[in-house]
Amino acid sequence: MKAYLPLRTPPVKSGVKVNAQLIIDAVYSSDSTINKHYEFDLDIYGASIFVPKQKMYQQLNIQLFDPVGQTSNIFNKLKIPYSTLSRSKLINFSDKGLIVIGDGVDINQHRGLPTILIELAHKGHQLLILQPASVTLPLSELASGLGASPPNISFSNESVISNYIQDYQWDNEIRINRIILNSNRQEVSAQVIESKHGGWDWFHLNYNQSQGKLIICMLPFIDQLDRDPIKQIIFGQLLNYAGSQPEN
Repeated sequence: MKAYLPLRTPPVKSGVKVNAQLIIDAVYSSDSTINKHYEFDLDIYGASIFVPKQKMYQQLNIQLFDPVGQTSNIFNKLKIPYSTLSRSKLINFSDKGLIVIGDGVDINQHRGLPTILIELAHKGHQLLILQPASVTLPLSELASGLGASPPNISFSNESVISNYIQDYQWDNEIRINRIILNSNRQEVSAQVIESKHGGWDWFHLNYNQSQGKLIICMLPFIDQLDRDPIKQIIFGQLLNYAGSQPEN
């Protein structure tokens, strides 16, 4: 049995959290005696948790490559500070900052971009790729051919961020694509393909020597991010993790 209770919550300013408690007394319709008593602690959030953390996210110096436009629209709504990164600036990137590839980008359609992204990580840059439409990263060739120690590579599912928010229910209908490891005689690659059952949600390439990293995250963060404060909390921690140095 499910019951839906409409609640009138107090108005909360953007970036503010209000602690509250929900008390429910359940009674039988024919008897006024309380049968069950419930108490729930609630956190009521304003429109965006990012507002009071502007300085922290400015320090990340987010550089956003977003030809699709969905991620930049959400960042603007939530007041997440970022600079727009064109394709030419991305290819020749030499500045500091967290490189974010926006949601839904078909990276394979940009000639040479998969290789360039790994080369940027090898040089010491931090990259976060959000739910790409497609990407094929040639791992074996670049891991051995750049004249440095091989990177650490890990795959995982949504449990990788379970330490942040327990029992968060991700929308599986949005997660059409997964990350797989593909191997043939000439190349080992990490690929994003349509796969509802197999594969991973998380890929992490880490160069210890240069402290560069490249993360592919297939979890649907951008969808409904402006309406889901819990997802905003997790996404804020993801940005901090992607942009942090290993010693932090």
